[in-house]
Amino acid sequence: MTTIDKIITDKGFIVPTFEEIYNRKLDSFKTVKPNIRETDSNLIISYLKFDAIEEYDSYMQGLSIFNNLSVYTATDNYLNAITGHLNMTWLEAKKSIGKVKITADNGTIIPQAWGVETKAGIQFVTLNTEPITITNNFVEVDVISLQAGKINNVRENEITEQTEILTGVKSINNAMPTLGGVDKETDTELRERYLKRIDRKTSFTTEGIKNYILNNSNVIKCQVIENDTDNNDSEGRLPHSYECICLGDTDENIFKVLYEYKLAGIRTVGDIKKDIKGVSIGFSRPVQANLDFEINITAIKDIWKEEFKNIIKNVIQTYIDKLEPQDIIYSYVLLGEIYKNVSGIKTIDIKIKKTGTSQKFTDYQLNRKEIAILKNVLINASVSL
Repeated sequence: MTTIDKIITDKGFIVPTFEEIYNRKLDSFKTVKPNIRETDSNLIISYLKFDAIEEYDSYMQGLSIFNNLSVYTATDNYLNAITGHLNMTWLEAKKSIGKVKITADNGTIIPQAWGVETKAGIQFVTLNTEPITITNNFVEVDVISLQAGKINNVRENEITEQTEILTGVKSINNAMPTLGGVDKETDTELRERYLKRIDRKTSFTTEGIKNYILNNSNVIKCQVIENDTDNNDSEGRLPHSYECICLGDTDENIFKVLYEYKLAGIRTVGDIKKDIKGVSIGFSRPVQANLDFEINITAIKDIWKEEFKNIIKNVIQTYIDKLEPQDIIYSYVLLGEIYKNVSGIKTIDIKIKKTGTSQKFTDYQLNRKEIAILKNVLINASVSL
């Protein structure tokens, strides 16, 4: 019989095939009855095959148990049993947030939690806690999506409809995309986050601070810059301090999270400051880099479709949404994603520039504290045979 040391190896749990198990049993039986043949109408052959199937099923059950004991292969509640010792479970889906400009007659009252939406029916409500009376023909109001999930991250100029019609309202528009909508974390994403956590020597690192903020607030993106020297750094940070650059959530919530995470002898600094119980807490908001993409494509006539342009825009938006402050936007990454999602492209050229400027780049380096916002995408497609 196959021994355990041959089943569990340095490569994992090795399951023999049904044929291997059956042939082993047949060879063993032939030591007792060497003249037996598989072609004979012999009940022993059926018993051997049945026994081989039962043994194979046992190995498969063993494989399942083995896999569920490893973070690399466990799924569902078995995975959560492993990550739970660090109080880590699947992050819930989050709603998308943004801002809309409401143009209306003076005196128009915008009620609390007023409903607006896109033409496609993605719904948002305003976040004003009291009715707002318009006095300057317009007002800007924060909004949040009714549903959670990344589908609610909509591009600029898409929130244009009233869910509840108000007399006096002339137009609605979001000048910037809405951000922060994410789907519920998958097993793969929880596994990767868990492995990153245990790989850190200590949580008292810039990565640890960043993850704590992201996991305990509605901050969408976060960059942590540390000054671990005994002197002020070139950007004025105090000795032994760190600065968090946070996109999303309210100032008060961020102050609360930073205060809860305060480290002995290490100060938080930034453009936005508050004293909490004698402790100075600070953080900064990112600078938005509005970017334009110019994409020139030559495509095959019988394959290229006009709707591919929207797919390409969505690919770019998805890539931009994942970037952190100070990241580099690589054209080759976008090229790979576009080729995976669109067919019929013969050649493609991507150029990136800041909105309102003329200098174009193949790759774009975000500055410190700078976060990318997709503003415009121009796609020129020439079709040939």
